[in-house]
Amino acid sequence: MKIVIVIPTLSYRGVERYAHILARGLVNKGHEAKILVGRIERNALRIDPKIKLISPPKLINALVQNNFVYFITSFPFIFLLLLKFTRGTEVIETEGGFSLWASVIVGKLRSAKVVWSVHVCKEKPKRKTFREIIFLPFGLLDNFFVKYVDCVKTITSQNAECLKNNFGFRDIKILLPPVDFSRLKNPNPARVIKKHKLKDKIILLLPATL
Repeated sequence: MKIVIVIPTLSYRGVERYAHILARGLVNKGHEAKILVGRIERNALRIDPKIKLISPPKLINALVQNNFVYFITSFPFIFLLLLKFTRGTEVIETEGGFSLWASVIVGKLRSAKVVWSVHVCKEKPKRKTFREIIFLPFGLLDNFFVKYVDCVKTITSQNAECLKNNFGFRDIKILLPPVDFSRLKNPNPARVIKKHKLKDKIILLLPATL
């Protein structure tokens, strides 16, 4: 199976680790998995060489480090990258917003299934704030494009309930965040505790960052 996983920005956070672990697992099972990003931030997560990383040229990537520039250019960049690199692709997995819009359009053009991967869902407030009123057109476009996804998946039952309330979805797949156990090899707890001054403190490990 040929799969493209779309994330707007490659940085070092949980969403990127989730996509990376998923892609690597698919490759190890014999599938062809690619990660497509609208930009790569400095100090971004290193992608396994076995996974093809699709990103804008270096000059464009330097220009879109500015968040405002990226905001107004991310949709066309992601759309064009998808259009160029998804020939023969069977599944496009994407986050929301601009990457979702581009994925749905290209998915229809390429006859590929589109999976909407939701990591955080917030209930729609009964009274809209000024910011939400300003961005209302974007919310309306979200509501339009989500109608054309083939599958919705998320990482918690709370997110699933939120998606049901916000968009009316009923069949939502819940998949817990994967953990990259290779990151836990050769631990040195004494050094970590000393470095981060964690003695006698409670330590919480978040699956998304592992």
